[in-house]
Amino acid sequence: MSKRYMLVGSACLIIGPIVAAYGTPNLIDAMRSSGWPSVDGLVVASEVVRTGGGRGSTGYRPRVVYQYEVHGKALEADRVSHGEAIAKTQQHASHIVGRYPVGSNVPVFYDPDSPESAALETGFGIGAVAIPGFGAAVFLAGVAYVGLALRRRIAH
Repeated sequence: MSKRYMLVGSACLIIGPIVAAYGTPNLIDAMRSSGWPSVDGLVVASEVVRTGGGRGSTGYRPRVVYQYEVHGKALEADRVSHGEAIAKTQQHASHIVGRYPVGSNVPVFYDPDSPESAALETGFGIGAVAIPGFGAAVFLAGVAYVGLALRRRIAH
C-alpha cells in the first residue's frame, strides 16, 4: 500500500506545481488589473455561447465583445474579467451577459503596457484563483501521500 501512496504522492508533487504555474499568469494579471486605467467602450456583441457537448460536459460561456480606443488606436476585446470560466449553468452565463447589453456604454479597463489586453471588470475573483489554488491543493495532497508512504515504511 505504501508503494501506491508513494506513486500517487509523487505524481501529485509533479502535477500540482505545473497546474499552479499554468494559472499563475492569469492570477498576476488579475491582481495588476486593479490599477489599470479605463476608457469608454461600446458593447457590440453580447451572447451566451454553448461549449463542450462531449460526454455530457456541456457548459456555457458569456461572450461580450466591446470596442474601445486607446491613444487614437481602435481596439476590440472580449474579456469580461480575469479568471472567467465556463459557467456551470446557462442562467449564470445569461446573468453576466445581461449586465452588458449590445449598444451599452461601458468602462473598459486596459493594461497600459499592452492596451490590447482589457477587461470590463478588474481585480480577481474565484475564477482567477481556482487554477493556481487547485494546483497548490494537488501539491499538498502529494506531500501528504508521500508523508504517509514514508511513515508506513518506517513503521514496518
